[in-house]
Amino acid sequence: MINLLIVEDEPLVRASIQSFLDWENHGFSFIGAASDGEEGLLFLKDHPETDIVLLDIHMPVMDGISMLKRMRESDLMQVVLILSADNQFQFVRTAFQLGALDYILKSEMDEISLLKQLKGAAEQIAAAGRKSENLHPKEKRLIIDALLEDILHNRNKELNCHLIEDLDYTIHFPCRIGQFTLELDGKNERIKQIIRLRGQEFLKDRGASEIHFLSSGKALFFISPDQAQSFSEDFSEILKDAMNLSPDIRYSCICENREELPGQFTYLQSLDVGQSRMIRRAQSYIRKNYASPQLSLEEVSHYVEVSRTHLSAQFKKESGMTFRDYLTKTRIDSAKKLLEETNLRVYEICEIVGYPNVEHFSRIFKKVTGISPNRYHQ
Repeated sequence: MINLLIVEDEPLVRASIQSFLDWENHGFSFIGAASDGEEGLLFLKDHPETDIVLLDIHMPVMDGISMLKRMRESDLMQVVLILSADNQFQFVRTAFQLGALDYILKSEMDEISLLKQLKGAAEQIAAAGRKSENLHPKEKRLIIDALLEDILHNRNKELNCHLIEDLDYTIHFPCRIGQFTLELDGKNERIKQIIRLRGQEFLKDRGASEIHFLSSGKALFFISPDQAQSFSEDFSEILKDAMNLSPDIRYSCICENREELPGQFTYLQSLDVGQSRMIRRAQSYIRKNYASPQLSLEEVSHYVEVSRTHLSAQFKKESGMTFRDYLTKTRIDSAKKLLEETNLRVYEICEIVGYPNVEHFSRIFKKVTGISPNRYHQ
């Protein structure tokens, strides 16, 4: 049974709401009523079993906004639904900032709409109330993914932050938001499980617990700023070796606290604006196959099923560089990593990254980096 408290100064409104339905048959029980915020606070202190508060905004003695502030300060925060008149939207906005879940217009309220919103609030309570040790790991991950997505989109952020903390999930600050998209070709669930497991190996000591998947299909994680580059290199390498996948990982600016998360998430999405699925697939194919000396625009255009002329034009338009420049950058970036981390000779590395001729490779490497491969290796 979900326990309800109504805080409303109009006796007729209180009575109407309580008489709308046989609430107990729907799983709800009105355990109290208060005519102002002070009475509401006293009730909450004496009745910690309260689950949902229906809270009016304008009341004598203490209004709804003041009560919400006191609830937060006194650690009495429950799920709150605001009862609002049509001209009170500026106060509703403040209530959301203080952690209210939703609002109900008194002029439009009836038993059906109220029941629907109460059931939605009850679902949130159910998610929070189930202790993490009683959740199946897969179910816990899905709940965390959904709550994170709401937090990043700034939807009911205060409530969802409380819910996710109840699942023993913590974002360590400062951090960067990392994001990548993979073309999974219909094997989504199996691949996602593998990516989560392999990602966890590399993230556990880098400020995050696992990879999360959003409803958009993008994968997301949080990471300590000084670990972002090494994670990208290690994780990309393991996915390429294990599954022939090459994620294009992008990062937000540094987030110092959770208030900065939605803004940085929005910034991260803006990096992908205008980039079509065709170009993302083309870039992914290049990152998987750059080691082939024969890799060509024609081969990639055949893979993404467009003409080479169209792919060439769109590639330049959407990525800001030509197909050839992107392929060269991918090869040279890989060569730099091999020069830094292995004892391979230059002629061996040039073959690994798709250059059969060492003189040509050295010339291209110096053009891109400003120094020769031998000097870079020193």
